[in-house]
Amino acid sequence: MNYEADIAEILKDYRSGEIEQITSDDVAKWADQFPYDRRGDRFFLLSEMLHLLNKYYYSRQRATQDIQRFIVRLSEYCALRGSSIQKLNFYKRKQAYGNSRLEMLEMLNAELKKFSGFGINECGGSNTLVYIDDCLFTGVRLKKEVEAILDLNLSVREIIIWYPVVHTEGYYKQKQSLLNLKRKQSSPNFYFFDPMVAIENCNENYLPIEWFWPKKHEDKSINEYLQARYGNANTDEMFRPQGTPKIERVFKSPQGRDVIEKMFFKIGIKLMGDFCMHEHIRPLGFNYSNNLGFGSLFISHRNIANNCPLALWFEPNKPELKWFPLLRRKHNFEGKSWS
Repeated sequence: MNYEADIAEILKDYRSGEIEQITSDDVAKWADQFPYDRRGDRFFLLSEMLHLLNKYYYSRQRATQDIQRFIVRLSEYCALRGSSIQKLNFYKRKQAYGNSRLEMLEMLNAELKKFSGFGINECGGSNTLVYIDDCLFTGVRLKKEVEAILDLNLSVREIIIWYPVVHTEGYYKQKQSLLNLKRKQSSPNFYFFDPMVAIENCNENYLPIEWFWPKKHEDKSINEYLQARYGNANTDEMFRPQGTPKIERVFKSPQGRDVIEKMFFKIGIKLMGDFCMHEHIRPLGFNYSNNLGFGSLFISHRNIANNCPLALWFEPNKPELKWFPLLRRKHNFEGKSWS
């Protein structure tokens, strides 16, 4: 099996039209940078990446199909209330950073025209606002944008919220927060359309571990990082316990999981030495919690999130920190390699 070619084939539409298409040579160049402990670890890296991308890479075709399903569900929802999609308002204000929501709206607009003959700019007139984005990670952006909507004092009685992909911890937390908000003040009703994909990142024994979460290894670079960042504090709980999960349902094999997580963590530690890193950047991705990082498995065709491990996307500015990323990230802020 040619893992490099198969990985490149999956990623062929990544940031299409913005960067050159990822090739098998690019995949090989990325894989060749890792410090392998044992012969065969490169095989584990590539076989696990292929396995994970088959499950978690969100291609443009997949996104389009989900938007088409959402339009049908939205049409049915409106019909049950004696209304239509054309009476809905779509939230189109520019984001504070990034373009994910606006790019999703562009796709929605194109598919809505095919479905109904009109686009989102020809919709409006009711007290219902539709808010969509591509993936919910921590949910902090959703919280801030809903607060911004409420501050505008729009005559909105209902806000429909839809993400095709969510990470469950942030999704449940923000969903409950908004429902509590409704109970506390005269805010709009919030209606959440179910996501197409729910990535389980709640740390519960009975759930699959759908994020990068390494075991604790005796390793010089890891020990030095933990000592420098946390001092003498006990960091054991930050790592995946031995024997967890009891049955591996996310990665291709338990051994493969151990290999890729350890390597991603070690490379992430190395890249943390770049200039002017944000206080919330971790080796396994941006996260507000003081842990090893968010460790997201999800990658969108339009961009990779900084919540994913640095080993996948980070391009350091420091000359001595040479690293060729598998997926070049479109940054939220110019000149900020972490953004």
